[in-house]
This record gives sequence, structure tokens and C-alpha cells, in this order.
Amino acid sequence: MSDSPTGRRRGDRVLSGEFVADLGALDDEELRSRRAQAQAEEHEVSYVRRLLQGRLDVLRREVEARRTGDTSTATTGKHDDELVAALSRILADAPQDRGQAGARFVGASAPEQADRRRRPEQVADDVRLSDPAALDDAALASAVGRLEAVEADLSATRRRLFEVIDTLGAEVERRVASGAMPADI
Repeated sequence: MSDSPTGRRRGDRVLSGEFVADLGALDDEELRSRRAQAQAEEHEVSYVRRLLQGRLDVLRREVEARRTGDTSTATTGKHDDELVAALSRILADAPQDRGQAGARFVGASAPEQADRRRRPEQVADDVRLSDPAALDDAALASAVGRLEAVEADLSATRRRLFEVIDTLGAEVERRVASGAMPADI
């Protein structure tokens, strides 16, 4: 997500086939650097994805509350204390259908160099989504659809990043096992 001095985004570099091509020709330092770059990119994608999932959870809960008339998690007509309690219940009830990707560690801190120009961050930062009660049903449904599409894209990117990380990690492990490279500290 972060831009490089060459103008090519780190994510584009990491996901290019060149990034993992001919790993045997790389010195140990470059191999570890590439693995660190891929891990940092995955960390940023995961962070933004989790922001989107939180927004999506809130919006879905609002849709469900309107459909069923359940006011315990609806955001409509609530005071700040009630909103905090409702949001706490919503986020504690995170959906379990997020797939196997959750098995990897996702850091809790914000990435150091977040690039706020990309679509996922723009959607996550959309202030209008902070007040789902102010959205009519059509706008709420549209917002859910937009977030679901962006989240699916981020999930696909994240899976590709895991493949790159695993490829680089396997080369590190191969070198360490053969004694050609000292183990990570």
C-alpha cells in the first residue's frame, strides 16, 4: 500500500511475479528484506480489512435491526452511551464466516505508513458510514454492498500476500536447514 521512492507501490512490487522469481539468486539480506516487505504489506492490508469489517458489521446489524425491529443493536435514535453499548455488542458478535484467513496473526496497531489514497481506505474512512441511522434503506444497502465488494478484494489480496510470504519463508527455511543461512534472531 505504501509508495516507494520509485513511484511503484510496495503492494504492486510484492505481488508481481518478479518478487519471488529466482529466489536462489538473492543474497540472504535481500531475501529477508523481501519477506519483511511482504509481511508489512499484509499487515497493512489486514488492518484496513479489519476496519472495513468493523464498519460492515455495524451496517449489517443496522439492516438486521430495521428488518426485525430489534432495537438493542440498532443505532437509530440512540444517545452516545447507548451507541457505545450497542457497538460493543455488535463488534463482540463478529461473524464467524470470515474463512481461514483469520488463523494468521493480525497486528492491532495502525500501519506506520498508511496510504490514504486507495479505495479501501477511502471507504473505511467514509464519515457518512459512521451514522447508519442517517441512511435510508437504499443507501444503507448500497453501503453494505460497497463494503462487501472492497472487503472481498482485500481478502483476495491478502491470500495472494500469504502465498508470497509462504514462498519467501520456505526459501529462508530451506537455506537455514541446509546451513547456508543463519537462523533468524
